[in-house]
Amino acid sequence: AVRSAAFRDYPGIYKCIAKILFRMADGVIVQTTEQAHSFGKKISRKTCLLPNSIRPEFMGKLYEGERHDEIVTVGRLDDNKNQIMLVEAFAKIAERFPDMQVILYGDGQAKEKISGLILDKNLEKQVVLAGHQTDIKEKIQAARIFVLTSKVEGMPNAMIEAMALGLVPVTTDFGGGGAGQLIQDGENGFIVPVDDVDALAERLEYILSNPSEEKRLREKAREICLRLAPEQVNTQWKNYFEQFMQ
Repeated sequence: AVRSAAFRDYPGIYKCIAKILFRMADGVIVQTTEQAHSFGKKISRKTCLLPNSIRPEFMGKLYEGERHDEIVTVGRLDDNKNQIMLVEAFAKIAERFPDMQVILYGDGQAKEKISGLILDKNLEKQVVLAGHQTDIKEKIQAARIFVLTSKVEGMPNAMIEAMALGLVPVTTDFGGGGAGQLIQDGENGFIVPVDDVDALAERLEYILSNPSEEKRLREKAREICLRLAPEQVNTQWKNYFEQFMQ
């Protein structure tokens, strides 16, 4: 059997079970080099790094209308996704960008905490909790910036899809190693330390204040479509599985 590992620093007993199962497997699929190195030499020798492909609906023609004054994020509202960091960072620059909105798509246990922070920062008119949405492509394709504030991730599909739509990505250097495999800091987006509110605020202000840089970053981010096109990635998966079927 081939085990696919979306590794998340498994806690306690789960980590032990994972190591046992992965030793028994013929192969282990991971998404980042950091994940591959985290299992130890015996398991690492049979790991294979395979990315996820971009969903075809995100590979279409780039939105060419006027971009909306929106910073967006997509994901469940919880401590790990850490949307509190985004709200706190935006609070530092909100007065300078009165027409800008931050829209959080998703639901979860941190909703009440985030709502309280929005009220405390007097951001009710600029920060929106949009809840769970099924038509995310249509909701975010005209936005300007996508922010990911997670503490731990694998290879975040939400950010990949946002890049494919031409949004400028700003992400934390989350545990798991995926940020550095997707983003070359300052080239096709920005990477900031986890929980560094000031750094995030600075990057957002920089992008919003420099239209030519925003355009350049958007075009470079869009190149993710070349790296993770479905036909290319699916061929990699097919070739990998075929070696176990011979």
